[in-house]
Amino acid sequence: MKNPFPNLIGQASLKNRLSFALQAHEVGKMIPHYLFVGAFGCGKTLFIREFCKKVKGGDGKIRKFIEVNSSTIK
Repeated sequence: MKNPFPNLIGQASLKNRLSFALQAHEVGKMIPHYLFVGAFGCGKTLFIREFCKKVKGGDGKIRKFIEVNSSTIK
């Protein structure tokens, strides 16, 4: 699989893990739950949004997703 995140810079280990999950999903495996933790501005939301754009359902259409960002919950 070519790089599914060409517009994201850095975080090579994270891109590898997410690429592996996408490959497994394409052959019918479930995607595990992910919890992104890190400092403000390190790209957590950006990476997960790009990842979700690549996840497709059984009909080949891109699936909707629910984003829960705990930094907005007070």
